[in-house]
Amino acid sequence: MMAIRGIDAPAKAHRTADALLARTRAMLAASGFVDYSDTVVELLGSESQYGPHARALPTREVVLRIGARHAQARALRFLQRECSSAGTSMAAGTRSSFAGRVDIQPVVKVFSFLVPKAEVPMRIALDGRAETLACAALVGEPSVPASLAPRPDFAVPEGPRVTVPLVTLAYAGSGDKGDDENIGVIARQPAYLPLLREQLTPAAVRAYFAHLVEGEVECFEVPGLHALNFLLHRALGGGGAASLRSDPLGKSYAQMLLDFPLAVPQGWA
Repeated sequence: MMAIRGIDAPAKAHRTADALLARTRAMLAASGFVDYSDTVVELLGSESQYGPHARALPTREVVLRIGARHAQARALRFLQRECSSAGTSMAAGTRSSFAGRVDIQPVVKVFSFLVPKAEVPMRIALDGRAETLACAALVGEPSVPASLAPRPDFAVPEGPRVTVPLVTLAYAGSGDKGDDENIGVIARQPAYLPLLREQLTPAAVRAYFAHLVEGEVECFEVPGLHALNFLLHRALGGGGAASLRSDPLGKSYAQMLLDFPLAVPQGWA
């Protein structure tokens, strides 16, 4: 990560990233290493995460963030070294690091799975006494939940429509499940749900996040909350510590989706 300030700061940052990656790729090849398996370039402060939905900002200050992955740690030393020298040998107004030379870190990926409770006994030790429970938790027969009241059948008013962002009609929050992403969307009023269901489809959400999502998008309704829960598969570049992105947990996805354009009745706007 390096701070770049001054006139045309975003353009300088892009040029710096291109030069560093091109230079170190040549060094890799000359030393007999294969190319990086993955790279990411982000300009924090200029909406880089928004992809094609980013707005042009007249900013004179950005943080350039470069991430790279390689099967051999020593192959990354070229980029580690060259990035450190960027503050003295590249774009004017560049501070090449925030806290010394960046570390080369191993990729650690979360793999979640289920284990039968009987195979994971719980052992409790207290005041010199130890006891082992055969099962960490006992679960009885599941009870049938009470039925929810039928959902009112709201109709979307006819007439002229105007375009507004999703935030006008809904709240949203998001988070990760490994390399998958959940986005929950709750209509501000139950009457808005049919329009959300009509326009905020899995295909529309998939297209909106096409620059970030590699898998499919599913949508599940949440009865009683007039809400939609979207599941975006392979959306986080590996997720968690395995991702090179600046938001590997997808906390910003809902905030980005709240700018999704909707055609709504003029009276609603």
